[in-house]
Amino acid sequence: MSTVSVYVVCQESYQEFPPLCDDLIERECVDVTAECTVHKHQLCDGQLDCSNGGDESDKSCSLLTLNTCKRRFGSLPAISFPLTWVSDGVVDCEGEEDESADRPTCGEGSNRRY
Repeated sequence: MSTVSVYVVCQESYQEFPPLCDDLIERECVDVTAECTVHKHQLCDGQLDCSNGGDESDKSCSLLTLNTCKRRFGSLPAISFPLTWVSDGVVDCEGEEDESADRPTCGEGSNRRY
């Protein structure tokens, strides 16, 4: 997704643009604050994208995986990703590490842990 312009993804009226990717990954936007909307892959990446730093202090940043991956949006090297992305049905990592069926787990249902 690195060829998709950051001037389109998650910018004002982004939902009015025609789809860019088959799986609509470009529409995975998070309203961090009323003034700042970022792509979910800009959360917890060590780079301030919101003027108040909200993208780095979002609640999803409190629990990161020990594993790393190259996120599909952006140009950063492999970095940790939020546990909330694990097996959520959205492929966030280029190698699909976040959706891997062989990830060790314990528990079931709402008690399932990765």
